[in-house]
Amino acid sequence: MFSPVLRCVMSKVVVGVVASVAMAMAGSTAVAASSRDHAPKDHSETKQALPKGDVAAGRKIFTARCSFCHGADAIGGVMAPNLTKAFSSKAAAANFPRYSAALKASGLIWTPANLDSFLAAPGKLVAGTAMMTAVANPTERANLVAYLASIDADDGSKDRH
Repeated sequence: MFSPVLRCVMSKVVVGVVASVAMAMAGSTAVAASSRDHAPKDHSETKQALPKGDVAAGRKIFTARCSFCHGADAIGGVMAPNLTKAFSSKAAAANFPRYSAALKASGLIWTPANLDSFLAAPGKLVAGTAMMTAVANPTERANLVAYLASIDADDGSKDRH
């Protein structure tokens, strides 16, 4: 049906496509595995020490960039979970109906390092997350994490991110 030359070319193309798909799948598995590496193995982790950062500056950043969707410390919207008491808690642990399946399955604990990574590139740390906004500036992220840690006081709130 096909000439030997055409069969050879077609088989090389098929092999190349299969190899490309296999490499892409291995890469996505590696990304998913590296995302899970950020989560502590022991989910009973105790509270973290407060991260370094300017809490007042973090509050301003939160008010300007996050409070439209998220609430925290009596600030902000209701489109996304309230972040009061999010620090050191398990991701997607609050009574909030619209968490993405990816965040629910992530197993992340919101440590300073995980919060920093998530805020830098939410979709990179948790592929499929509903959070789309990133905070590119490392100083702003540090200040935002410091603010989130500061509102972790036991005020009776049951909302957790």
